[in-house]
Amino acid sequence: MTQETRVARIGIYTDKMVLSVIEQDGEGKSFCLYRKETQEDFLGKHGQVDREKLLMEAGKMMELSQKLLCDQTVCVGYGLLRYQPDDFRRELEQSLGIPVQTVSGIRQAQAAKSGMMQTSQKDDTVGVFSSDLSTQIFMMDAQEGTEQSFPIGWRSVAQRYSGIIPNRMEEEELRREIRDIFSSIPTLHRGGASQVRVAGMDGLHRFVLLLSGSIEKNKEGVVLEQEQLGNILRFLRNPSLHWMPVLEQASGVFPQKVFCQLLILESVLKSTQAKKVTLCKICLEDHLYKEERLVVK
Repeated sequence: MTQETRVARIGIYTDKMVLSVIEQDGEGKSFCLYRKETQEDFLGKHGQVDREKLLMEAGKMMELSQKLLCDQTVCVGYGLLRYQPDDFRRELEQSLGIPVQTVSGIRQAQAAKSGMMQTSQKDDTVGVFSSDLSTQIFMMDAQEGTEQSFPIGWRSVAQRYSGIIPNRMEEEELRREIRDIFSSIPTLHRGGASQVRVAGMDGLHRFVLLLSGSIEKNKEGVVLEQEQLGNILRFLRNPSLHWMPVLEQASGVFPQKVFCQLLILESVLKSTQAKKVTLCKICLEDHLYKEERLVVK
């Protein structure tokens, strides 16, 4: 009889660290046994990685995986590792004593697609996963080769201005830059998209839930019309409204995250011509284990 296997995956971002423990039974069925996420700023004032802080937090996650008696543990990094010299990955491996793998944008898109398809509706045609340093866009059907990854995330947007909310000139410049980056999206949505499903924008997701009980919610997530998205942007531009406590509650140490995610989402909707978006939640690390190249033997 085949024994159960417990695999731990530590996911590293610039703004958080995630531990996902997946248990697989003897018949090949698997489920998430345990998940822990910590929000932390792993970048210094000038955008450089705070290696000491990151290594310390990764070490805590490693200790936790050992306490959970995991058979295998692997560390994965996304944009943070893709845009860093390879010696940083090797330093992580040496410190943790486990494999550290860089997840490409396309593999990141494939994992996000796998997670979203489990709760996808018939009218969901385009899927989006947007994290700190990158955004992945893909068709929600079974077609292969439609996945694309773009080097734009809330972090890369926030680094282009100072403060929580950009001024109007900065905002328009950011819109132009995001639009230019997403200029190749039309290849994904032959004839337009009816609805976009978005994950990874957890700050925006929480902010919308805190704002209003009138916004449509279902078991898949929070549904926003294009007009509602515009209303939220206008709300954040009004300094007389007391939105700051809600923003801090939704985004923790990164209040600028919500506005940056709104700008990215607005550009995605315009590029795909979608009228509606569903904000949902998936844990990317839960789905990376399905890719053979990421499984530690």
